[in-house]
Amino acid sequence: MDIITHTLSGALVGATVSSFTDNTRLKIWSILAGTLGGCLPDIDAISLWSGFDDTIVKWFHLDHAGQDIYFSKFWYSHHGFFHSIAAIVFYLLLYLMGKKITDLITQQPTKVNIYGCVAFSGGYLAHILEDLPTPGLSWGGVNLFWPSSQWVGGTGQTWWWNNYDIFLIVLIAAMLNLGLTLSHFDKKKLFSLCILSFSALLIIFQIHQRNFDFNTEGYGNKEAVSLTIQRNILGEKVFDLMVKLDNKIHLNF
Repeated sequence: MDIITHTLSGALVGATVSSFTDNTRLKIWSILAGTLGGCLPDIDAISLWSGFDDTIVKWFHLDHAGQDIYFSKFWYSHHGFFHSIAAIVFYLLLYLMGKKITDLITQQPTKVNIYGCVAFSGGYLAHILEDLPTPGLSWGGVNLFWPSSQWVGGTGQTWWWNNYDIFLIVLIAAMLNLGLTLSHFDKKKLFSLCILSFSALLIIFQIHQRNFDFNTEGYGNKEAVSLTIQRNILGEKVFDLMVKLDNKIHLNF
């Protein structure tokens, strides 16, 4: 799945969590934490950075070039450790350690931001789950249970990008829950959870409507197939609008 949809998914989770507190500061941190969690797993794609070989590879005396690292199954390869539950635990421990050090320096102990932790974990997990139905390629999924050698997912039910229907579902749900968390609606907790749950079920339904195996041989026609599927799902007008938006964004979207 593309990084924009991942990031929006994290924002959706963060907005949902923020509806459970009336503290404005906690609301903001929850939304920011969820958004960060939604995009952070793809930090392992840094090996495709054009300057990776001249910096990281040389500094750490790595035996492989960035391109090879990206498509391999090292713990630091794409879809490796950083796409695992262990990574979520690692980041939470990092936060707690940082908080402890800060408390010792300032001599002003602060409470653990539970809302932020839940939002971050949920956004991070949403990213990983969204990658499960994408093509397996050389990884065969994601290393969800690192350090286990078992990789899961990679089912090829959907292409890497052009998933405009999923993007729109996530965008609308995120906007609705952001509106709810800013409102004084009495039942916003329940409604925000319902919106999150319904959007997740709708995404699963949409993925199962592709009826094409993106793990089949040959890369060239996959994007064309994905776009044709989107045209059939969204209709000409919405599809054309999404393509125009896609052409203005300099990311795989």
